[in-house]
Amino acid sequence: MTRVIGVISVMEQMKNSFDHQLLLSRISAIRKVLQGFDRMDDIIIATSDIEILGWVKAEGLNYEQTFRSNSSTVENCAQVARRFWSSDIILDIPLDISPEVVKALHEVKGKMLEDSWMQIACIRKRIADLTILHQPESIKVVCDRYNKVLFVSRAAIPYNRNENPGSGTWYEYLPLHAFRNKSLQEITELRPSPLESSEQIEALRWLENNYAMYAFGE
Repeated sequence: MTRVIGVISVMEQMKNSFDHQLLLSRISAIRKVLQGFDRMDDIIIATSDIEILGWVKAEGLNYEQTFRSNSSTVENCAQVARRFWSSDIILDIPLDISPEVVKALHEVKGKMLEDSWMQIACIRKRIADLTILHQPESIKVVCDRYNKVLFVSRAAIPYNRNENPGSGTWYEYLPLHAFRNKSLQEITELRPSPLESSEQIEALRWLENNYAMYAFGE
């Protein structure tokens, strides 16, 4: 039976944004969201930071110490997931994502359970404020009619050649993922790709290597 595992990653640099109490409060809020899902088999806190590990242990939470060499939450997830079955679904949840946004993973998790062929899924959000279209901090995503991701970029995609600049529809890519464990282990063995190096978006490495990713959301 396929299990669903939530991995809340706390990268060392996040200590700059969260003090002790705020960090534990955010973990608690995210755990509460995940525990409200109709299917969640385990929730694991993943971090390489010794001080954070101490805080998590003191709260009696399930945790795993990850390698300091892990450069992303995806690599943290892959390390944690090595002890699970290849068909299991691993939810990648960075601590700095709002608990409200994490709720959207419920739909993604459901899609992965329904369709065993789906290997990677993510969250997308319709862009209402068009001023962020040209902000590189906001990653945009375009999909086909079946929600398969065609491309992600820091540029404003798709480009709108209409006279009315507000007549199109744009989506923001949010770094919340669900992985089939087999594919998760494979993608973390891939070398950085040219598009990834240019845009500094990890997901481009997967797309360049022909891994299909699907985006769900508003």
